[in-house]
Amino acid sequence: MYTPLPSNSVTSRTTAAQGEIARLFCSFSYDGRPSDPQVPPVVYITAPIAPSNLLPGSSSSSSNDLSDPNVFGPFTAVRLACGLWFIDWAVPTTITPGLWCDVWTFKWQYIDPSWESQTFGVTVVPADDLTKWDATPSVDIVSGVMREYLRLFNDSTLYDAQHQQVNWEQGQRNYDPKVITFSFKNWNTDPRPEVMVNRTLVASGWQPDYNGRIIFQRNLDPEDVVHCSYGFRYFSNDEVLSFLNMGLYMMNAIPPPSEMYDSVPGAPFPWRLPILAGAAQTALQRLVMGLSYQNRRIIFGEDQQLSDAATANFRAQYGEFKEQFTTMAKNAKTLRIPSIAAVIQPEFTLPGGRSRWFRLLFKGS
Repeated sequence: MYTPLPSNSVTSRTTAAQGEIARLFCSFSYDGRPSDPQVPPVVYITAPIAPSNLLPGSSSSSSNDLSDPNVFGPFTAVRLACGLWFIDWAVPTTITPGLWCDVWTFKWQYIDPSWESQTFGVTVVPADDLTKWDATPSVDIVSGVMREYLRLFNDSTLYDAQHQQVNWEQGQRNYDPKVITFSFKNWNTDPRPEVMVNRTLVASGWQPDYNGRIIFQRNLDPEDVVHCSYGFRYFSNDEVLSFLNMGLYMMNAIPPPSEMYDSVPGAPFPWRLPILAGAAQTALQRLVMGLSYQNRRIIFGEDQQLSDAATANFRAQYGEFKEQFTTMAKNAKTLRIPSIAAVIQPEFTLPGGRSRWFRLLFKGS
């Protein structure tokens, strides 16, 4: 059931203005498919350094049950559609502008012994700030089989695209003096990013959100210049999961139609390589299309010839994966499991043994 937005609501977590109602969405998926937790999520709004004693509650009012001025909640999330939940947060007029966090606690099943949690960012802006846009976070639960698919895709199938390196990019500043943003998201956790402030390596006092931002514990001075060296994935895990599901749909579309599966983990083992090849085929299509735009071309340098060479290389790889997919899919789809049969060994093997038995049975001699 659709719940209308209040008249002064802003559908945003990147520009939650003081004194307004911010509708904060969160999507839930299981193996890349929208799914709902069995227990409604409970949400807290906290300062970037969250307290360790957050416990799920049932109140939907903006009260502070933990006697902490930096904690608001608990809020019980409302279901809007399958896998999509939200809360309406009345942003206090006296709250400090800058980065805050919404902590979503949830249980996938009633029988789960403990609550899981996921933390996202909420940027509070002054009341007179007119810039507003939408950004939806996602909670993705991945099964063991899909984790193996992700590992094979990221570390084998398209390794280089998923392990891009940026060396000492200068960060950009915004109205939050503790936050520095960088060009690319989907950072890899290994190796850990390195940070320089005013060309001096800084080992502590900052924390990456691994999605394009470095958050410092103190306010930076206006003259501070921050550089960061980090690795990132061209495709996020959400995108890779969608590519894998696309590979499954491509396999289902190949005759015979009786051989069809509705989820990647449920597909038979011989389908794994064709599904990965189909996923890589879709990913390379995205790479080729992305290089048509400037913000993607700069990954391969400002030189037009370099980006054109990368495009030609991706097109050639696309053709190779397409050929591999066609061959492997045909063989995997027509593969037949050996039928179960009973082998009967005659009891009488000597010449005339069987006829002598029938004479005794019917004639008595």
